[in-house]
Amino acid sequence: MKKNFFFLPLVFIALLLAACSPTDVTGVWMDKDYDGGVIKKVLVVGVFKQDGIRRKVEDALVLKLSEKNVEAVASYRVLSGSELSGKKGIEFSLEKGGFDSLLIATVTEKRKEGQITQGAGYGFPASYHNSWDSYYARSRGFVGRPGYDTPFHDRVIPARVTTRDIYSLETNLYHASGKNLVLSVLSDVYTGLPVDKLITSFVGTVIKKLSENNLL
Repeated sequence: MKKNFFFLPLVFIALLLAACSPTDVTGVWMDKDYDGGVIKKVLVVGVFKQDGIRRKVEDALVLKLSEKNVEAVASYRVLSGSELSGKKGIEFSLEKGGFDSLLIATVTEKRKEGQITQGAGYGFPASYHNSWDSYYARSRGFVGRPGYDTPFHDRVIPARVTTRDIYSLETNLYHASGKNLVLSVLSDVYTGLPVDKLITSFVGTVIKKLSENNLL
């Protein structure tokens, strides 16, 4: 009886922690015709305005991918910020490094909690998603917009604040040689926690979806 009494609170705590996750998946798309198998070597690119955030996100993704026996390389280790401004640097790195995949993560939208509206379901990605180079160019466009921001910043919103910023992120996996989109994961990140916890939650969500779709 004592064991059962102790076990139940642990279950409730686990459920509470799961419900309070700062990352929610809002959509997943997978190419049903993809037959390339698991990822073996992937270049990880974070498209963020702040270079420090780009590095943290890329390193976190690389670490988790490595734990899944995937050879992953952060783009900042092979590409400078100026080289990321265009697609040629990425193309050169993909070819030179013998990568079979490219993973790109970027912020697409920012809004306030309490102002959320029900969006349309996530259907077949728009045409610009289908090739990584056109998608990357669009991602760079997001970064250049006035007011662009990222959820991964070093501040914590005080408990008295009743609203939180919500950032929509899009993480796309592409086949390196064909440039075609393999998997797209849409997620919302809720601010209010330290930057490292937000990144850990976001990265864990992406890795989970890659695993669920038999890519790891």
